[in-house]
Amino acid sequence: MAGCLVLCAVGITASQIISFLRANAHKQCLATGGPLNCLPVTVADQIRLWEDERKRLTFTEATLYSAFEGEPEFIGVRDFSLREGILLWADSDKKLVIVSDEGHEKVRAWWKANKASM
Repeated sequence: MAGCLVLCAVGITASQIISFLRANAHKQCLATGGPLNCLPVTVADQIRLWEDERKRLTFTEATLYSAFEGEPEFIGVRDFSLREGILLWADSDKKLVIVSDEGHEKVRAWWKANKASM
């Protein structure tokens, strides 16, 4: 798995890995299963799944807000971030808000301007 993830990280696709494994299979494996079946389907599927797993995550610089003094403050920051299009994630139960790094200054300015009214 680690080897496949490293290869995917440098731009090699799952299809390229599978093609390489099939092209360089042992002669006995090729004689038994042929060029397409020398690599078990489950192995090829797993390589594709590892590639898909790597693609589903994206990393973004962000700022986490968690020290809210109450529900109104949390809702205000969350709603402001949503309106501004800088909200990446929020959890109402845990009172967590994550905003894009670019939006951090906007939230700080809004928070300072509106904190007294909350």
